[in-house]
Amino acid sequence: MELKYKKAGIVVKPHRDVQVYLERAIRTLESLDVEVILEEKAAAGDEWVSSDALAKRLGQCAVQVRKDLAITGIIGKPKKGYPVEALIAAIESYLGWDMPTNAGVMGAGNVAMDSARTARRLGAEEVSIVYRRSEAEMPARHEEIEHAKEEGV
Repeated sequence: MELKYKKAGIVVKPHRDVQVYLERAIRTLESLDVEVILEEKAAAGDEWVSSDALAKRLGQCAVQVRKDLAITGIIGKPKKGYPVEALIAAIESYLGWDMPTNAGVMGAGNVAMDSARTARRLGAEEVSIVYRRSEAEMPARHEEIEHAKEEGV
């Protein structure tokens, strides 16, 4: 089973450690009779989404959804809706999520290394560790530091 999580409609494959954690969490939830929906897939040819369908999912009225989406610059077609890919791109652009991002992490312990690696996996182009001492004095385990370097931190 390959789990994926979504960031603003874009499917991002998680790191191996995250995969193991998610599988464990899902098994625990399912043992408590919680229904877990991993990923909704559109039916073949389902490349459009209606404002009614969006409104139902968001708990809003369709008129409000159309009005809110209009500020992104995308306009739906009557009786057809919005093209899914263009809609996602318009929303990401409006929110600034399509802009390159950088991250800085204060500290150099194990949690800081993990945070920096996670930022890199989530799309940060450049991740910097900000620490007042030398690399040799970092409190993180040597393996954590090496893994961060391997991932481009």
